[in-house]
Amino acid sequence: MKRFFILFACMCLAFSAIKAQSFDFRVVATDTVGCAPKKITFDVKSSEELSVIDWFWEFGDGGTASGPQPTHTFNHPGHYTVRLTMVLPSGSTSMKVFSYQEIDILPILDLGIQHPLCSNYCPVISNTAMAEGHHDPGWYLWNTGDTTSTIQACKPGQYSVIYNVCGQTLMDTTTVIGRVSETQAKISYTWLCSRQVDLNVMPAYENVPYRLWLNWGDNTSQTITGKDRQMMKFDHEYAESGDYTIEVHMEYQNSCADIVTRKITVRQ
Repeated sequence: MKRFFILFACMCLAFSAIKAQSFDFRVVATDTVGCAPKKITFDVKSSEELSVIDWFWEFGDGGTASGPQPTHTFNHPGHYTVRLTMVLPSGSTSMKVFSYQEIDILPILDLGIQHPLCSNYCPVISNTAMAEGHHDPGWYLWNTGDTTSTIQACKPGQYSVIYNVCGQTLMDTTTVIGRVSETQAKISYTWLCSRQVDLNVMPAYENVPYRLWLNWGDNTSQTITGKDRQMMKFDHEYAESGDYTIEVHMEYQNSCADIVTRKITVRQ
């Protein structure tokens, strides 16, 4: 028993040592955006003094380095996630901590393949190849005549842009897809003589990825994903007679969403 208490006390001390090591730190870079080839120096900012056993940097292009302040040259355009792994002392053992930094090496351009037109707002089209919040030094010319880096597209159709940066010109096109209808959910009757319910659901778009969450109102639910616009048929048997509210949650690409509810009464 005495040996058990000594072992338990050691475990508590080890846990306290790890807990005491908690701190905030982040990777910082001399630049996060630049034209290829681009040389960037990385460093670590921490809320406390670091006692580091080992550093391991991965630059996202196959390159690696060690040490606290490496310099790396990105030779090709692309979006890169730089990952730092630090090994810190923790009592008689060690622990690993991680941090990330996003880097954009220009020119890169990607408008996305398609954007569904939501029922309550217009999709925003932008250069999704770049990380959100990064300064974009390029110049844009859309087929709508706009010269901003993003546009709101409130009508179905094709949208294209000419992008000039780093002395190079890129072009890309995307499609805004209109709704065929609202998301449909149909039940034959709201008063049923059995406890089984048949439900038909039709998506709102053609060829737009969706996630359907179906709540039957009796603490049971199901989730499916798909893309094709075709009638989906469901059946559900309730354990008890009563009044229920069925909820159909359809989440589409670009954060478009519909919620359809149907009230039913089942009797047997």
